[in-house]
Amino acid sequence: ATEVAESIDRNSLEEALASGVCEPVDFDRPLPSATFYEGIDVQPGHIAAGLPAPRPTLTGQVAAAIDRGECVLVTGPSGAGKSTVMWTAAYTTRHVLWYRIRRLRNEDTPALVRLARALKPTTRSPIGFVVDGIGIGAAESWDVLHRELAPIPGVMLLGSVRSEDLLPLRSRASCTQITVTLDEEVAEQIHAGLSASGTTKALHWREAFEASDGLTLEFTHLLTRGRRLSDVLAEQVDRRVLERRQTEIE
Repeated sequence: ATEVAESIDRNSLEEALASGVCEPVDFDRPLPSATFYEGIDVQPGHIAAGLPAPRPTLTGQVAAAIDRGECVLVTGPSGAGKSTVMWTAAYTTRHVLWYRIRRLRNEDTPALVRLARALKPTTRSPIGFVVDGIGIGAAESWDVLHRELAPIPGVMLLGSVRSEDLLPLRSRASCTQITVTLDEEVAEQIHAGLSASGTTKALHWREAFEASDGLTLEFTHLLTRGRRLSDVLAEQVDRRVLERRQTEIE
């Protein structure tokens, strides 16, 4: 009786949308950005606008795992390009009705589960939930979401997670993990884009690529500003202070 009551309670079913916990992903509205190659948070609209350098190998691996119905974690250090790979893979699998989770807390997971069940997903008409940065909420919230939704046919889970946030995820062993690093082809394309916009004076991309340690954001800022490491470290420390992540701070 409780399950039947929940299935016809519209307010309950739409709670996740109405409260801003999640929203449909909009791939139809391009989001142009003149400063895209200087390093910004990648959004679905940037993919629709065709701005990111193609990464067919990594994107193909994520898309193939999605097509197999697997939960996927796109991993790597900060600034490696995880969001680009994740959103591009979601764009190429638009047969899935993707929802972006904006807030992931323990108290939000029941509303997300109710929404998923209410949408009546099937393997022919799948739905998916995307979390860009699983560190935005508690690791156990992702684990609960995975436990509740992964067994349901037609429900996909796709998330990006920093390397340092991967260990607390108990469900990581049940997910396909795709590791992102900067490769030479993408480095050359980014350099070409920066050169065309006049935001770099570097004649070649090789030196910055070798100094970037596989970090896309590091590479970009080396080309445009000449240095980046101290800025990256300062931002990471500031975030940990705000989040009171005392062990990492120490």
